[in-house]
Amino acid sequence: MLFKSSDGALFVQTDGPNTRPYFVGCVDVDTLTEPGGAIDTLIRCFDPDGGWKTLDYTLSAPDPVTTSITALVEESMNYLERVRSGRPSTLFIHQRDQGRPDTFGNYKRTWVLNNAIIGEKGASNLAMREEETQAEMTFGISALPPLYRIFEKLVTRQTVSVTEAINNVQFVNSTVYGPAMFGYATTDAISGSPADKGDVLYTTDGGATWSVMVAKPFAGAENIVGLAAFPIGRNTTRVIVGRGSTDAGNPAEIAYTEDRGATWTTVNVGSVNAQYFRTHGIFALDPYNIWAVTDGGYIYKSTDAGATWATQQAGVVTTSVLHAVHFVTDRIGFAGGAADKVLKTIDGGASWELCTATGNGGDILALHVVDADHVWVCTDDGELFYTADGGTTWTERNYGALSGTGQCRAITFAPGSALFGVMLHQTSGPVGKVFVTIDGGYTWEGLTTFTNAGLNEVYACDPNTFYIAGEVSTTGVIGKIQTR
Repeated sequence: MLFKSSDGALFVQTDGPNTRPYFVGCVDVDTLTEPGGAIDTLIRCFDPDGGWKTLDYTLSAPDPVTTSITALVEESMNYLERVRSGRPSTLFIHQRDQGRPDTFGNYKRTWVLNNAIIGEKGASNLAMREEETQAEMTFGISALPPLYRIFEKLVTRQTVSVTEAINNVQFVNSTVYGPAMFGYATTDAISGSPADKGDVLYTTDGGATWSVMVAKPFAGAENIVGLAAFPIGRNTTRVIVGRGSTDAGNPAEIAYTEDRGATWTTVNVGSVNAQYFRTHGIFALDPYNIWAVTDGGYIYKSTDAGATWATQQAGVVTTSVLHAVHFVTDRIGFAGGAADKVLKTIDGGASWELCTATGNGGDILALHVVDADHVWVCTDDGELFYTADGGTTWTERNYGALSGTGQCRAITFAPGSALFGVMLHQTSGPVGKVFVTIDGGYTWEGLTTFTNAGLNEVYACDPNTFYIAGEVSTTGVIGKIQTR
């Protein structure tokens, strides 16, 4: 469909992500200008045949995104007036096909200006000698690039051949110049079949086709859950997977490959027998900063792309099973586990401290670190909590009728963003449900999700593209969340 100006609606989030967006009615939004990197300098030399020969060029950095907003002067201040000059806000310019303009979730697409500053302000037609016309205010807006274009999303299932549950999915290539294409996924071994081995899948076309790596990294009846993939050279990607079932005679175990599973190298992690990883138990920031968490409150780190592992925690801060770990820098990270335990480090894991419990007493199944202060955690009681002070206090976020029921299984936000995220919920059925947010978690919208028997993991490629993995429903499940 084509949109008209009457289909638009403006919202302003005055206090940052995960706070209420306010509707600003009866306004005109001027042209949005998003400068790109322009050609700055031409690199030239004399051409032997005469004239100049252009060899290359340099680009200038993008300028801020700009627009202006005109509003009517009313007896009370509108929300744009209430924003202090110089204070960053987020602007959402929705376009819809029906329904009320003041409903935040009612959009087909939206233009998002993050870290927007209201600069120059003006007022006109405040008093006139003869003419009667409306009084108006104007607000000059500049925002940090990029200008986000966010669309209504749908969830589609991709085709896979394996009949095991798929526990994890991850993509590795940058999406700056196009959609993510290279992805990996891990599976269980087939239940009741001792000789069956867990698989690792890969795609080179964004999930249009998934292939099974020929060699298997672990023994029969051993599940594969943890997953981390990262480049270690110009054309080489290392894929690390973690064993997801116990082995009484061996410690936790990872395996890695650099040739799409033609060969695998297995590595023991720690020395405590019978430990194993959970779905969110391995996280790689880069080849030099990889963490893994497991039973008994153990935390391990690798600084050599998974070849060797050092013990950072050995059940000192907590003895609870740790389910998830996530870092936002090489120093700031959190881990979560059973019995409402959340751990924090600000020195890369050299030391860890126990945060205040969320208060519900349940198990922390997944978490996502936005920055040193802002963290989200999911629990096995279906509760979603966040902290804005680094884990000193926690607040529960209600996400609708399913909130506080079933399990909250996974959560992630788009790279470099605190606004655009996905959370997976699972009923006792089990049936998985996908929830999305575009305002940093203040509101969550449930998407229509294909028939499934439970969802395990979500991976973010960009603000409009996410992948999910799930339990067997005829075959294992990989799904894609994308624009309509």
